[in-house]
Amino acid sequence: MSYLYEHRDGLDGLRHFAEIAYRATYGTRPPDRDDLEQDIVIAMMGIALRRGDVEEAYLWGIARMQIKRYWSKKAEEAKRYCPLY
Repeated sequence: MSYLYEHRDGLDGLRHFAEIAYRATYGTRPPDRDDLEQDIVIAMMGIALRRGDVEEAYLWGIARMQIKRYWSKKAEEAKRYCPLY
């Protein structure tokens, strides 16, 4: 289980962000899950500070965009380290 999700009770106003990040990262690789959850929470915090009160659907959109960036970064890494036969 992820660190943020385990300690979500001590995160005060970020509990909802941590729960969304935990659910959104379900299909990702386990070693990268904690870092991705932190990236998602940081992105949500930035948007919430700029826009004020943000709807839950908008937060899920932010999480999806961060996951999309994660998978595109992993695809670029796979292309970069591809062995030539």
